[in-house]
Amino acid sequence: GRRTADDDPLEPSRLLFCADPETVAARAKAFFAVQEPAEEPGSLAAVWKEHKDRSAFVVRKPPPLAKPITSISVTSFRSYLACPYRFYLQHVLGLRLMDDRAEELSAPAFGTLVHAILRRFGEDDSIKRSTDADEIRRFLRHALNQHVAEWHGTEHLPAVDVQIVQAQARLDAFAQWQAGWSAQGWEIVHTETPGGKEPATLRLDRNLSVTLRGRIDRIDHNAGRWAVFDYKTSDKAETPQQTHFKSGQWIDLQLPLYRHLVTSLEIEGPVSLGYIVVPKDVAKTGELMADWDESTLAGADEAAVEVATAIARGVFWPPADPPPRIMSEFGAICQESAFQPLLEGAEEEEPA
Repeated sequence: GRRTADDDPLEPSRLLFCADPETVAARAKAFFAVQEPAEEPGSLAAVWKEHKDRSAFVVRKPPPLAKPITSISVTSFRSYLACPYRFYLQHVLGLRLMDDRAEELSAPAFGTLVHAILRRFGEDDSIKRSTDADEIRRFLRHALNQHVAEWHGTEHLPAVDVQIVQAQARLDAFAQWQAGWSAQGWEIVHTETPGGKEPATLRLDRNLSVTLRGRIDRIDHNAGRWAVFDYKTSDKAETPQQTHFKSGQWIDLQLPLYRHLVTSLEIEGPVSLGYIVVPKDVAKTGELMADWDESTLAGADEAAVEVATAIARGVFWPPADPPPRIMSEFGAICQESAFQPLLEGAEEEEPA
């Protein structure tokens, strides 16, 4: 018959006998029958002991794509350059980290909040040309309060209240910079634009091309000159050179690829690329322009073609080693731990 984990016999429930005699007999026979011992599952400790310094859980290769990828976001090139496999998890499978226990706005959520207010500013013809810092500040504070009420309600956790105050301080600093920028003759022409009517394309070879997707935060104009901007709300103010280059290699291609998005906007004249940084240290708020020459930008295009070709051909293996600093939410899937990850195809190989 059935027994407890301590091997004591179990008494049948009275509900077992709430039926006609034939059913009761069948149930009783099944209950008191001799049970075949179940196979005991292996413990994690046994798994770890067997494989010593590497995980026993295999990181699987992505299967071939049902159809090729023909459109790529300009921001996702950074993900592929960091790790093709994590790019696949995030941008092909669409995996996202879900956390309903957060007690404060995450860094992306905080950035989204500030971006939303700056977008309102750039779209409002009554204020975006102002050279009055106080006027801009009042607009931004009102927009912030309105946005918070719409999206986060009237009651927040204390940590969120602190972050709202921090956002206000950053927006106040932006207002001061923006007034001076406008006084120099710069005017906001486009806000959150995906480009012109015709999609931007990146030619990979004679028979293959991909469409580039993206939304440019802001495009300004001043006496025949153009400035293409991306807002940056990271705590630390970093230059385009710092965010796009490491050890002489491209690690991000976002700003160079913006050149392709603006080609159908009928922009004529010199185009500069850069950030408007709104960092934790508000004294550093302002524009940070890239100083890349045509040769450097051509190198960025070559890197973009190489990445896009690999994506179009479904090359997402193997995972980067060591793991990248970004996309840490996929650490468990990629078996980031004290153990060496076991990749598909290497199950029989002994760890070095």
